Amino acid sequence: MSGQIPAEAAVFLHALLLGAKFMCLYDGLRLCRWLLPHGRRLRDAEDILYWVYCGLWAFAQAFYENDGKIRWYFTAGIAIGMILWNYICSGILKKTLRWVTMRKKGRTEPKRRQSVRDSTKRNRKKKGNRNRSVLPIFFVVAALLTVLTVYTRSLQKADAVYAARVDALQNEVDTEKQRQEELEEKSVYVQTKDYIEQIAREKLGLINPDETIIRPEN
Repeated sequence: MSGQIPAEAAVFLHALLLGAKFMCLYDGLRLCRWLLPHGRRLRDAEDILYWVYCGLWAFAQAFYENDGKIRWYFTAGIAIGMILWNYICSGILKKTLRWVTMRKKGRTEPKRRQSVRDSTKRNRKKKGNRNRSVLPIFFVVAALLTVLTVYTRSLQKADAVYAARVDALQNEVDTEKQRQEELEEKSVYVQTKDYIEQIAREKLGLINPDETIIRPEN
């Protein structure tokens, strides 16, 4: 049990970093959309590709965790890492980028102040939608991990049946090997004088126990 706890902690830490990496990539995607605005359909396509990429990457990482319980530690770690990055680092990054952008555009201009306010309102309105973008990634990862867990359990059952058959076959082989060795020893023993004397004593009753039935050859 004590050896399993550090392993679970390492898996959980790895998952936290992976979740932070996913959200960092999404921040890069947000930055690209900010610098190069494009249509909603293209943004939706980017989101779908991003979710699929993150889901497959998390699935591939979780595939190496054979224990189903540790896999769920991995899933929880990814979700927590994404949430922490989104509410801590992403907020700081967005505020910094917004400040830099406003400085470049000249925020002190009277005509731009209203535009900045309108942009801020729109950004606040879209914030909920951006935060909800975390959920599809989590659901994709959870679905893939569920499929992996079910498939792994079926493989474990098949492996258990196969291992039982292998053990039974190995026992049969060992038993047959032992029987062959006993037969070989017996075939050698029946050709000795000791075996003849033993048969004479036990079956025929011809001699006393201290007598010799076969004299040694000169």
